[in-house]
Amino acid sequence: MENFNFERLLKNIIDVTKEMQVNLVESGEAVKLYYPKAAIDRLLGTG
Repeated sequence: MENFNFERLLKNIIDVTKEMQVNLVESGEAVKLYYPKAAIDRLLGTG
């Protein structure tokens, strides 16, 4: 579980967020992102 490529994961999260910002302004819908809990905990420093 510790073999995640965190730079790649972080870049993916940023790219998806930027892409969805345009759609959110127009639609007003919520967006859910699904990533492994261990990866998110490590990125946030909560794991």
